[in-house]
Amino acid sequence: MEVPGGPPSSPSSSSCTSDVSGVSVSKELLTAGNGGRGGIWDRLFINSKPNSRKNSTLQTVRIERSPLLDQVQTFLPQMAQANEKLRKEMAAAPPDRFNIENIDETLGKVIQMFQVYKTTQ
Repeated sequence: MEVPGGPPSSPSSSSCTSDVSGVSVSKELLTAGNGGRGGIWDRLFINSKPNSRKNSTLQTVRIERSPLLDQVQTFLPQMAQANEKLRKEMAAAPPDRFNIENIDETLGKVIQMFQVYKTTQ
């Protein structure tokens, strides 16, 4: 089997070995494109030259801190406090006080939410 960009194969140079799992591995495939002959390694790497870091035009830049991150960092502790307060109230109050499925009419206005599923055929 000949790999584009790799050394030409011949029946005598082609060898297969088996690894621990019993899967045969072709040494041709593992070394395809070695030696800078325009093989698979040159196509996989952005800069295939050994000294490419010195000549690279890619630069790392610092990204500004997002204001959304600040909002989330102030919101999460408030949410944790509210959850803890709710846990304490649920431990002290009767169980039917926090049942959101069965409501009575004494609560006044209630918002009901329905989810509609649309199927396409």
